Amino acid sequence: LAYPKSLPNAACGYGEITEKEFPGFKLASIPPKSELKARAMGGCGTCVEIKCADTQYCSGTTPTDVVMVYDTCEDCAAKELNVNARVFEEMVPLSLGRVDVQYRQVRQDQIFFNSMLIGP
Repeated sequence: LAYPKSLPNAACGYGEITEKEFPGFKLASIPPKSELKARAMGGCGTCVEIKCADTQYCSGTTPTDVVMVYDTCEDCAAKELNVNARVFEEMVPLSLGRVDVQYRQVRQDQIFFNSMLIGP
């Protein structure tokens, strides 16, 4: 699977994102009714740790990952996250398309984006 070398500007207004600026594209979109939207800046820049919770496809050794909110997912239900395909594929095969996850907001002190530190 060939991944794009950049992602277009999205709802949070960070502009076009390249892999050089944000390695691995550890990014997620949240729905308009997400509880994360109540955070400062509508959830933009919020860091979320995700863990696969689908026992059919994941085990206790399936890695967790931390993603940053950078967009809105209009088609997602209130408790869903839409993560970048690279992040998804690190947890489970991309062909699954959708799996249950657990997620929680976390501090991420060293996320660099466009020469700007995002975090507390």
